[in-house]
Amino acid sequence: VENSKKTLEELLQAVKVPILIGCSGNKEKDVEMFKLTAEVSESERLLLSAADKATWEEVVPLAVKYDHNCLLWTSLDMNNQIKMNKDAMELGLGRDRIVMDPTCATLGYGLEYSFSMYQRMRLAGLLGEDNLAFPISGGTTNAWGAREAWMSEKRAPDWGKRQYRGPLWEIYNALSLIVVGFYLIFLSIWTFIEIDLGGFELYLFTIITIIIIVIALPLLILYIRGNVYNKPIQSYYEWFIAQSDNIETIYSCLVLYPIFSGKTHPDKGFNRAYKI
Repeated sequence: VENSKKTLEELLQAVKVPILIGCSGNKEKDVEMFKLTAEVSESERLLLSAADKATWEEVVPLAVKYDHNCLLWTSLDMNNQIKMNKDAMELGLGRDRIVMDPTCATLGYGLEYSFSMYQRMRLAGLLGEDNLAFPISGGTTNAWGAREAWMSEKRAPDWGKRQYRGPLWEIYNALSLIVVGFYLIFLSIWTFIEIDLGGFELYLFTIITIIIIVIALPLLILYIRGNVYNKPIQSYYEWFIAQSDNIETIYSCLVLYPIFSGKTHPDKGFNRAYKI
């Protein structure tokens, strides 16, 4: 714990970027560590990660006392996330200090449920649920829990090289959740930039994939809805573009919400989307 305090002091002097204080999973040691590190970095507005159902009553007051942000971690349960967010605010944590982590499930082993949970929370926040109107984070490092990511080439020769397969598994875990509201992504590697494919090709491939998912696909869906089903898309398209400075918000409100709700015009139910 003392080493953590010393390391953080040195880090604060060395860098000028946002810092997140992670934890080990040992609840008692984590709380002790947060007490020391939060105090030594008072008013630096770091992110204490994380406060869960076992530690939030001790960690949140530290964030309040020493002027930090706090990540509130639940296990794929929207009601528990709402409750923890409310409880944290009742302890004095400001709305601008909260980051949610509903848990990032692993690609192939529950990602669909995680995707659905992130989507529900994001849309609920956009549509007026104040207790869910917070940035969403997640550890895409959980992707390494899937055997497809770590299985050796000897045991699974048809799956390709592990040095590429593992990072790609994590990247697609992240990309899948970006489209439903990911703000803060915890990656274990920077391989998607540096990987020897060479590195530029995979980096370019990742950027193109993001563009397709976040921009091209929504526009294609809008085109189909407007030209095939004769839906009035131009007016609410311009309305969203004019009011949004966030392409991910445009995607969630303009595409996901109209598709799943059947509503096609801002005058018929979209007016609450930008109250947060």
